[in-house]
Amino acid sequence: HYKVPIALARFLAMRRGDILRLPRMAYRDGYISFRASKNGKIMKLPALGELRKILDEALEAWPVSEIDVTMLCLNSHRKPWTEMGFSASIGKFFDDCVARGLAGKGLTMHGLRHSVATDLREQGYRLEDIKNFLGQETIEMAEHYSSSADVSGVLIDMANVIQAGSKRERVLSNSRKKSV
Repeated sequence: HYKVPIALARFLAMRRGDILRLPRMAYRDGYISFRASKNGKIMKLPALGELRKILDEALEAWPVSEIDVTMLCLNSHRKPWTEMGFSASIGKFFDDCVARGLAGKGLTMHGLRHSVATDLREQGYRLEDIKNFLGQETIEMAEHYSSSADVSGVLIDMANVIQAGSKRERVLSNSRKKSV
């Protein structure tokens, strides 16, 4: 019962409140569609790979015919989570993960949002792309969420691309001169 909400936070950087209010029908045709509660932005994010597998398995395990709710994330009693119930329960779960050495101290649902932004930045995504993926209003917020990213490798890769482009341009330029 933690798997779906954690996966939505970790793969799509969704806010806890949006996750808990997400109806089952928000997951359709490989996408999660919802209106972000914080700013009203309409979001349509791809559910790919492991996330899609987790969502499909959850829907199979709890078919609508066996439950009397239409929410995507349900607690162990197959009922929608309350904010307080989820916060208390997930807090204990995260504390247990830290105690067992499975996660670092300070793990939170909101921290997973930062993790997604950091991952995207380390993979070379532009701040504008991260802003849109997170549903943020400003580049500054994308920068805030991805501030712990180690972009040194990205910068080296970008420098290599620029250098290769310059070298390719010189070769093309030289070949044009020879053919004239």
